[in-house]
Amino acid sequence: MLETQKPRSKQSWAWVVMFGLIAVMLMRLPPMAAEQDTVFGAFRALVEVDAIARQQFVEPIKDNHFVEGALRGMMYRLDPYSGFLNKAELAQLQHHNEGAYMGIGIDVGFVHDKPTVIAASSDGPAARAGILAGDTILSINCTRVHNKSVLELQALLRGEKGKPVTITIRELDNGEKRTAQVTPESINIETVRGSHRTDDGQWSFMMDTPAPVGYIRISNFVRTTGTNFAAALREVLAADAEGLIIDMRFNPGGLFTQAIHIADYFLSEGVIVSTVTRRLATHDFHATTETLAPMLPLVVLVNQGSASAAEVLAGALQDHERATIVGTQSFGKGSVQHLIHLQSMDAAIKLTTAYYRLPKGRIVHRHPGSENSGDWGVMPNIVVKLSDAESRAIQLSWVEAEKMAGGFNMQDDQPKAVIRDRQIARAIQVLTQHQ
Repeated sequence: MLETQKPRSKQSWAWVVMFGLIAVMLMRLPPMAAEQDTVFGAFRALVEVDAIARQQFVEPIKDNHFVEGALRGMMYRLDPYSGFLNKAELAQLQHHNEGAYMGIGIDVGFVHDKPTVIAASSDGPAARAGILAGDTILSINCTRVHNKSVLELQALLRGEKGKPVTITIRELDNGEKRTAQVTPESINIETVRGSHRTDDGQWSFMMDTPAPVGYIRISNFVRTTGTNFAAALREVLAADAEGLIIDMRFNPGGLFTQAIHIADYFLSEGVIVSTVTRRLATHDFHATTETLAPMLPLVVLVNQGSASAAEVLAGALQDHERATIVGTQSFGKGSVQHLIHLQSMDAAIKLTTAYYRLPKGRIVHRHPGSENSGDWGVMPNIVVKLSDAESRAIQLSWVEAEKMAGGFNMQDDQPKAVIRDRQIARAIQVLTQHQ
């Protein structure tokens, strides 16, 4: 028969704090005795398990070990984008939002419930190893990933400086299973890129076309993205461009405030996006009159890897009839996560609190079971589908552009490093038809 012991106050302090906080929150709610009893009962069971394990587990248990595990499990049960972050993970998140972090340069999400590379930084070690957007992740360091949250996947992929991460993937274009070792490194995210590198290594934001057409690719949204985009846009305007292509293919999102800033460069009035909570409370984000290019013709490129803040920007410009959207339907990650710091420990939770709603009322988020409805994300005005092989070739061309002067060439007799991009070609056609 197993013996039981009363948990010592020091060991179970974090549980007591958690239990007390839940009790206070429940007391503030309308009386729901049955539900309160159920919640109290569930957490009493957790405290009981903690006490038993501390007494009888074969190895000593670190303080807060169970608490952190329970919190991670609780958040994972909500949705793939909510999660628990300890002190180290909080610091990593802050560095990522600032545009500099330690990692391998990929963002992950779920496609048909499978962990999938949503975006791979073209100057990151993962992309150099041939791990690209659309590839399915099968394991990380021999750990299966089918039951992991997005935050847990990111933590596994982050690894340690100088220590290779072993990743097994299934490639998008050929379905082959492949294992690669990728060494994490310090990554400074360059989120605003041009069409090609000039001889001095700088980006050119003008395309090599008969009519002057600008091109700006946004690979992510961090704190510097809006400012850097504005600088690139001013170069395009100074070159007397007759139109601009904004490329957000394989853009996983990021800080949606930066997407709002960029939308505001092209809109002078109206709602850019709204957030809607489960209680239907809304918050509208409005355009201001301080626009940089209110009349410049725009084409925005999106695909299945365009998510979150990228969908906010594309959807806002589309709904205001300010841009033509070219490509394929976007990813459908339209939920808002708030970072909430915990008072009881040096940690935080990332909690989904609202959904994005575009100006014409469309909810961006793709809910489970809505795969067949198609009522999510941003639907292009002009659909141009690429094969998996074409999508991979485009990403590889971006990797090559980081290492050499080159870019997009619309001719057939192009060098190997430069490929023909049918979505770019269609975007140029749309813009030149405006002339």
